[in-house]
Amino acid sequence: MKDIFNQDMIESYLDDKIKNDIIIKFFDVIDSTNDYLKKNNEDIKATMAVAVANEQTLGRGRKGRKFFSAKNSGIYISMLVRPKIEVKNCLFITIMSSVAALEAINEFLDVDLKIKWVNDLYLDDKKVSGTLTESILNSEGNGFLYVISGTGINVFMPEDGFDNEIENIAGALTKRNTDIDNIRSKIAAKFIEKFYNYYKLYFDGEFSLDNTFDVTDILEKYRNNSYLTGKDIYIIGNDEEKTYKVIGINDDGNLIIKGNDEKIITLNAGEVSVRVIK
Repeated sequence: MKDIFNQDMIESYLDDKIKNDIIIKFFDVIDSTNDYLKKNNEDIKATMAVAVANEQTLGRGRKGRKFFSAKNSGIYISMLVRPKIEVKNCLFITIMSSVAALEAINEFLDVDLKIKWVNDLYLDDKKVSGTLTESILNSEGNGFLYVISGTGINVFMPEDGFDNEIENIAGALTKRNTDIDNIRSKIAAKFIEKFYNYYKLYFDGEFSLDNTFDVTDILEKYRNNSYLTGKDIYIIGNDEEKTYKVIGINDDGNLIIKGNDEKIITLNAGEVSVRVIK
């Protein structure tokens, strides 16, 4: 099995229409693909800019957590876009990215992936992917200068294993001896394609600023692959003795839960994290 993972190989799996409308930059090692796009955002004129790395030394997830980004094992990829959407709809960029990543992986691997609200992919109760979305508002505060969606995908187990602090919760998509050549390049290219097509369809037109903004299709795919729906959880940072049942995900992308007192609560993705009770 060959695992050629570089810019030329990724681009070889993209069609010309997409390649001509985006910019891709590949790094063997970088501190953070998100940070690279932040630093260079003013120079980016394309519809979408993509930074991909074989290894990150300062990869991070939500709330400043470290994202383990070992060499020769994963796909560490960030996309910069300038969506014409209201600020309240930014969560749907993360939802779109999660759906695009899941669909890209399933093009090549027959695995039962689920999306853990709001931004993780799980396989066999182990986290195999996570997304960090960061944004800068325009001067009026009613739109975005840019949004960066960064995703890490654990394709293989790291050669030296995961760090001790995550070895019981992190997993990988497949074994290194998979019979699919260049699987990381193929998944990366398909992820770029899916993300690009969803972005152009839902987030890149003037219509997305008015009342016709509609991401029902993406949201239904997100709901249908929910890892949490029906599970018992507790809210991290709250009283861990108090448990909740996950009812589902509403039209705003928020998590709906029910306590033992039958009270319905809506959780905002920017406010809390949850953990499944096993």
